[in-house]
Amino acid sequence: MEPYTIRRVIMFGIDVCRIKWSTWFILFIVPIIFYCIWIRSLFVRLVNALPGPKQFPLLGNLLELSVDYDEFLRILTSDWVRKYGSIYRAWFTVHPVIFIASPELLEPILGSHSLISKPKEYQLLKAFIGNSLALITGDRWKNRRRLLTPAFHVQHVNSFVNIFNEKSVDTARQMEHALDVRDELDVFPIVTQCALDILCESSIGRKTRSQEEKDLYFQNLHKVQMVFMERLVKPWLGIDWLFQLTNLGCLNKHYVAAARSFTDAVIRDRREWLETQDDIVNHEEHLYQSRERPALLDILLKASEDGEMISEDDIKDEVNLFMVAGHETTAITLSMCLYLIAKHPEQQKLVMQELRQVFDDSTRPCSVHDLGQLRYLECCLKETLRLYTPVPFIMRYLTEDVQTGFEIFIHTIEIHMLN
Repeated sequence: MEPYTIRRVIMFGIDVCRIKWSTWFILFIVPIIFYCIWIRSLFVRLVNALPGPKQFPLLGNLLELSVDYDEFLRILTSDWVRKYGSIYRAWFTVHPVIFIASPELLEPILGSHSLISKPKEYQLLKAFIGNSLALITGDRWKNRRRLLTPAFHVQHVNSFVNIFNEKSVDTARQMEHALDVRDELDVFPIVTQCALDILCESSIGRKTRSQEEKDLYFQNLHKVQMVFMERLVKPWLGIDWLFQLTNLGCLNKHYVAAARSFTDAVIRDRREWLETQDDIVNHEEHLYQSRERPALLDILLKASEDGEMISEDDIKDEVNLFMVAGHETTAITLSMCLYLIAKHPEQQKLVMQELRQVFDDSTRPCSVHDLGQLRYLECCLKETLRLYTPVPFIMRYLTEDVQTGFEIFIHTIEIHMLN
């Protein structure tokens, strides 16, 4: 090869290397320049004017929050509240979140009819609860809530008192049987099954599912929740297309499909039962003994039949939401109430004394009137909700100025504990 040709090849190679190095240098330096400009922006300075933990460049506070679920909640709802006060900020990468644990600061937010936008973190649950009441916003949210509100009227809920009695007796028997075997008892699984059975036989279904179906549902639901927490603290998993490519994304698809199949069966059974009613007049009277207070699933099915803007997927999404929100929050509250009553013998005596005053030595079922007489037991339940709220935090994305203006975490635990 001639010297001139060799020289041209060498020069070409040097130019290619320069281009490559220049490209990598640009890719490296440009984000740093943008970050340096961003970190000095008015927006960031206003957020950092609030107290909060020191953040790392680009990562924010994720390193401190890359822990298990219990530790994650303890840091956010206890440690940092006590350290930084009733309002503080944290950074999820370059995404600021304001944490509030003060009723006075929350009043203008929770009292607003316009500040109902949900943050992007809620979208991580969309595969499971879809476009349900928890995720939609605006007029669609208002219309859906207006449609479903009659199902939760107290007089309608009272109509299920016979189901409450039946399932409560079954639960008490399970506990007695378990205590015959051992001295200690984990009440949560038993109470959880009771709450799910009540939902399946009252406002959301018609018959109790098999034990195998319920166990599988609980397992898959727990796994869906764990995946959600994993995605919450690992921002790259929040990118949906990237998450779907991971092994965790494939597993999540399986968990969601298995959990949703349970609620699909509940809807199918209810619809089949409605279709088998021979006397349409009696059927209507059964469904709408009071047209202001129909059952939840019946409202959804009736709205779909009447041509309202609610699809089959919308029905499934709402049932999935209320199956989870209905049975799990109830089970947590009842379990913690039993724990507190067991832990405080003096209060336990007062509860038993009240029960004897109302029921004497009778084994008759509890009536709606009896529930109104159990004032001390009601106080115990309310105190349980204050100390151990089943929903540790809720989130809002503020779309207008309310003395603050970002995404906020609302600490229900610390609001109750500190006030």
